[in-house]
Amino acid sequence: MRKLMVCAAVVALASIAPRPLQAAEGGASRPNLLCALTTIMACESVGECERVKAEDVNLSSFIRLDFKEMKIRTRKTGDERTSPIHGSTVVDGNTILTGGENGRGWTAVLSADGERLNAAVVGDGGGFLLFANCLPE
Repeated sequence: MRKLMVCAAVVALASIAPRPLQAAEGGASRPNLLCALTTIMACESVGECERVKAEDVNLSSFIRLDFKEMKIRTRKTGDERTSPIHGSTVVDGNTILTGGENGRGWTAVLSADGERLNAAVVGDGGGFLLFANCLPE
């Protein structure tokens, strides 16, 4: 009986756990997205946040989600930067992307319809909250 209960618990957890992004939902079959940053909040580790412009914090006003190469790219002419997407998961239809480099980590949530992107970039001493609207490229 105990063995049956353990098996049932494992099946139940597996059914509600986040699942990896499948090829049919992402990767080469998903269109790349161009996202325009609409709001950026810069926050310090002491808890103070303020709304800033992209250029104030050395960000591009546009970012590209490149699902074919699993990278996020800036669209700033002459200063294209990329950040690898280390992980992706679909939860309740939304795509959750994760990555990190240069002492910072980030998580982004792409809405199920692919039109909205919300992200947090966090490092030692502070971070950013980013909000964007997206279109297929």
